[in-house]
Amino acid sequence: MTYQLIEAIISGITLGSIYAVIAMGLCLVYGVSKIFNFAHGTMFTWSAYLAWLCINQFRLNYLITFIIVLPVMYCFGIALERIVIRPLRWKSDWQFTTIVATLATAIMLDNLCQIIFNPRTKMLPPILNGTVKFQSYVMSKHEIIIFFVGIITIIFVKLYLSKTKTGMAIRAVSQDVVGAQIIGIKVDQLFSRTFGISVVLAAIAGILMAPKFYITPLGGWGPLIKGFIIVAFGGLGSLSGTLYAAFILGLVEAMVSLYIGPLWVFPFWTLLFILILAIRPKGLLGSWG
Repeated sequence: MTYQLIEAIISGITLGSIYAVIAMGLCLVYGVSKIFNFAHGTMFTWSAYLAWLCINQFRLNYLITFIIVLPVMYCFGIALERIVIRPLRWKSDWQFTTIVATLATAIMLDNLCQIIFNPRTKMLPPILNGTVKFQSYVMSKHEIIIFFVGIITIIFVKLYLSKTKTGMAIRAVSQDVVGAQIIGIKVDQLFSRTFGISVVLAAIAGILMAPKFYITPLGGWGPLIKGFIIVAFGGLGSLSGTLYAAFILGLVEAMVSLYIGPLWVFPFWTLLFILILAIRPKGLLGSWG
């Protein structure tokens, strides 16, 4: 096994960890509401801009930035659910209407980004400068942090859903909303919390990925599309399937980038996505109602 292949595998696992964080938010929202939140990508963008303000304008470190940005984005997610989603939820065809509403919200917030921050690209410094060398393989310290923060976030979300009262309520609502209401779960409150958690996950990914790419007002659409493919690939509403899909597609991206070129990543993702749906129409671990 060549060092290039080892490098690609490590890069793929790192990509998978951050893609999993992005996609888990979409998966949680779909699980409780059966809708795709098309504003998820703009939450990614806004978190990156808020981090840019904290670090470049106010000269704060990354730890303080996370402490400030994540609660702000959590409140942002709750506000999104209460202002945009909740008024539509009790209307006929609310799921389709809500998709359109979140798409309109994303476009509005992206344009607001351009007005406030201007269209010029922005950059964030890495969390840690420098590299770590393993024989002939060199990995940046920032990528190591991305990997470990991604894995810790995945473990935390899994434990939260399986061990806490709110997490178990989210799982109950994702299985049967009416049954959850009958046993006393406050569905409205749970929807808000789920959207808040979803946006926090997008914010974690946004802050971690900002130093690797330029920050632009439309920068969230790429992560949104990738998150959508990962969730559908893994199986709609299946968190385990989403995690498997994130790491599989992360490895595919790394291998394609190494042997063919980065421009071929999306075509290969799409081809693999079509193949898995042809073999398993519900995705890897999905169970559509």
